[in-house]
Amino acid sequence: MNNAKKPKIVIKNQWGTISGSLCLFMGLLIYFVLIPLTIQQRSSIASSVFFSDARFVPKIWGVLLIFLSIGAICENLAFYPREPENVKTAKIDKSVFIATLSSTGVLFVAMCLYVFFLPILGFVISSALLVGVALWMFEYRHPIVFPIIVLVTTLGVYFVWVKFLYVMFPAPVFPFPLS
Repeated sequence: MNNAKKPKIVIKNQWGTISGSLCLFMGLLIYFVLIPLTIQQRSSIASSVFFSDARFVPKIWGVLLIFLSIGAICENLAFYPREPENVKTAKIDKSVFIATLSSTGVLFVAMCLYVFFLPILGFVISSALLVGVALWMFEYRHPIVFPIIVLVTTLGVYFVWVKFLYVMFPAPVFPFPLS
């Protein structure tokens, strides 16, 4: 009889495994469901020669998200030839998990509202609100720096994309566009 124990797989960090699994699910959802449903593929000579149709860059980001999430899952698994005696593993605290899940839910709802209000409020106002909600959820509430970060981030992205790269963003419905 062989008394050698089988190799054991131990999860070193449950948070890393959970976030890697969630990102893997999102990457598969983006690549196989959202991109085909939302981005139209146009057939042209340039798209067949250079692989540069409207789906090309989102598909690259989806594949990158899938591979990085698989790497995150594998990084948090450890293979031991025998029973590990002194391996430190991180356990999930239930209250921390619930707080993280609720803040993630609030950010998800904020992003959905951002997409809904983008054509109504325009890029600058809706993006400033989203950045503000994200900073608030990440518990950054310095009274002087908070509005500066929101304005610099939003206006910086706007002016770089609109003025330098000539990308058109939605303007607000009411009469004070920035362009």
